Amino acid sequence: MNMYFASTHADFFYLHYLGVISAIKTQQVDKIVLICTVPPEGYYADKLKGLVEFQQFTIDDFSQFRHATSQLKAAHSKDYIQWVTLLANGGIFADLDTISINSLSGLLGSFDVIASPRYLPTFFSQVSYESAVVVAKKNSVVVNDTLRFALQALNGNEPKYQTTGPIAYTKAINLHKNVVGFPGLDVLSPRIKPLLKGLQNRYVPVWDNIPVPSNCYILHIFASTADLTKIDKDWVAVSNTMYAKAIKQVLTRDEWYV
Repeated sequence: MNMYFASTHADFFYLHYLGVISAIKTQQVDKIVLICTVPPEGYYADKLKGLVEFQQFTIDDFSQFRHATSQLKAAHSKDYIQWVTLLANGGIFADLDTISINSLSGLLGSFDVIASPRYLPTFFSQVSYESAVVVAKKNSVVVNDTLRFALQALNGNEPKYQTTGPIAYTKAINLHKNVVGFPGLDVLSPRIKPLLKGLQNRYVPVWDNIPVPSNCYILHIFASTADLTKIDKDWVAVSNTMYAKAIKQVLTRDEWYV
């Protein structure tokens, strides 16, 4: 089993580096692959050379991209890469704004995919599943239908967030629940609902003084709601957030203070 990340723009932040390094440290996989639509640049991207496999990926010019912002296009591109890659290869696919804490490789078993519920609703459903961390078998029927729904969205004319990610994934899961594992996987990407007081409060400070859940496999920070330029080694050194605690729990100081 391999683990995959996708980078859809040249900027590669400290947060992204930690996501990959924590996966190297904890995920018991054959290799880790960073799939790129644009070669990532900078100090932290350079530090990963020789540690992971870099792969280039060319995205089709879907009709939705003609109306989307650059941020929305990047999000949809990542989703498309995720479903195409998992369908062809199986494995683990995680967003770069995650911190691996424990290995996911033994959770799939006989299931087609394992799914984590989201506490934040999508635009169209109050019951949805997390697409920031997906574990799937090769030729998964769930992933196949997720890709089908994502392509329908990409070939539409109205760009919206989540249509190629959790919305498409949730539709597919609801069609195939008999082959989906649900082993309490809020531990994949835990959300503590009472603490989420709105995006304007940002996830990083809202998670202050909260311990890392003991059964957590991967922590998802939501890069879209955090200022990545302010998350650096000095912030980690003094922060008491769940995110910083997870970093210091998994990595040695020499590994994260770079």
